[in-house]
Amino acid sequence: MDLFLLAWAIFFGAFVRFAPALDSPFPINDGGLFYAMVGDLVAADYSLPFYSTYNAAHIPFAYPPLPFYLTALLSKGLGIPLLVLMRWLPPFVTALTIPAFYLLARAVLKSRLQASLASVAFAMLPSAFDLFIVGGGLTRSFGALFSLLTLFCVYRLFSGRERKYLFYTILCASLLVYSHPEVTFHTVWIVALLWLFLGRDRQSLGYSMIVAIGVLLCTAPWWGVVLWRHGFEPFRSIMQSGWHQWLFWTPLLRLDFSGERFLGIITVLGVVGFLAALLRRNFLLVAWLLLPFLTEPRNPYFSAAVPLSMLAAIGFDEVVLPGLRALEGKIVSAPSRGVGQVSNLPSARWRLWKAALRYPSGETGFPLDTRSGKLLLTFFLIYTLINAFAFAAPLAGLRVTDEELAAVEWVNANTPANARFALLTYGDPFNTPIQEWFPALTGRINLAVVQGYEWLPGRQFYTRRDDFPLLMRCLFLDVECLEDWGESRQRDFDYVYVSQSLVGKAGASDQDVILGNSLIQSMQSSPDYRLVYASERIKIFRRLTAPKVP
Repeated sequence: MDLFLLAWAIFFGAFVRFAPALDSPFPINDGGLFYAMVGDLVAADYSLPFYSTYNAAHIPFAYPPLPFYLTALLSKGLGIPLLVLMRWLPPFVTALTIPAFYLLARAVLKSRLQASLASVAFAMLPSAFDLFIVGGGLTRSFGALFSLLTLFCVYRLFSGRERKYLFYTILCASLLVYSHPEVTFHTVWIVALLWLFLGRDRQSLGYSMIVAIGVLLCTAPWWGVVLWRHGFEPFRSIMQSGWHQWLFWTPLLRLDFSGERFLGIITVLGVVGFLAALLRRNFLLVAWLLLPFLTEPRNPYFSAAVPLSMLAAIGFDEVVLPGLRALEGKIVSAPSRGVGQVSNLPSARWRLWKAALRYPSGETGFPLDTRSGKLLLTFFLIYTLINAFAFAAPLAGLRVTDEELAAVEWVNANTPANARFALLTYGDPFNTPIQEWFPALTGRINLAVVQGYEWLPGRQFYTRRDDFPLLMRCLFLDVECLEDWGESRQRDFDYVYVSQSLVGKAGASDQDVILGNSLIQSMQSSPDYRLVYASERIKIFRRLTAPKVP
């Protein structure tokens, strides 16, 4: 049964992860910054560039470069266009996280059945794949994969004290550092947690020191070059780009951090497993679930999905399944009794059910081949698959549309290479694809883009993030709003790009909301602007007068 469950998790988990890419001809959501950085790497003949050309922002090329090198080499070696790779590579690597998670769950739970159940939960949790299958998942997916492998190796190193895992831990942790900074940050905290629960002696401390020194030496060719070129400022800036809040506990209180579209059955089972772990004094998974929300509340969801999936397997296997089986036994043994008496479990079965909280049922005797077990498992498998697909499928609409690509082609052919654009689109800066992709596809400057500025000093990332909604409100006002925005922030612009569609609408229809009419009418009646491009939902105006910015 455990092999069937693992195969289900891998096959259908991969299907869910590939579903948006199958329905979209362009990478999902973000990734424009990384597309430009891969191009910069190729243009520099695979030596690490000093700066990225993205948005002409002079962004230090300080991002962990492993995914960029792999993507560039795959594109050159296999002759695959870069945009095609950015569409397919993130979901492919994200699918590999499922067997990697199984290795970790098998080590932690000590049960093949529970590890397989946990793998099904992990494969179907949106928080385990939503940020990794999109274009920006080019780096995040590698980070997630190497994070899981690192945690597996660390767990085996601390629990079994097997010296061979020193090498494996150094290797996986180094690849993690080379892949993604935020996932590395979360992983470091979880490694510290594992040491606290499994180590706390001289030998494990020595192993930790060896791993830390080994990872520092293996990754020095990257961070050493960045420090020599740019100093510590890019790393200081990136560490300040996450936003902390006193209400970090609210996603835990609302139980909405899993991303499940309908009934959060995995979350419910996770809560049951959480309570069972508390009763059994198994505090490792309890602390593991809480830790990401304490250390980095900006994006704790993937790190929390790992222990949540394991807790869900515990809740399913050690609490719910034994309870249903005991109930089934009661019904079979006393069919003539009323429904109200069914809940009065015989003392022997009650003791058996309580014993499930102390011993892993996957090893001691609550098989899934009973009627209740089969019904529960069937419901769990089908419902979680529907839930995951319902979340993943709409992501296909969150992309640069054909109409936007046509506008990009016009911009490339008809505007100066150094033109500065004010892009007005209704959405947020992190889930509006054209905002990030516009500088990468055109080489022109987008005054509203936020991505990449987390590596620059002076809290520019926060400034641009907070300025974005102030620019978007101009869609509902006149051109004075736009000019005041540019003047107050000293950002002059040559062109105004207005999108009248809602974000996530890959195709326009008569029923769609049409935005920006007030702004468009204001520019059309102004002598300072001229309409130079128009499609069904995109209008581009050229600014004829000199900007007011000194």
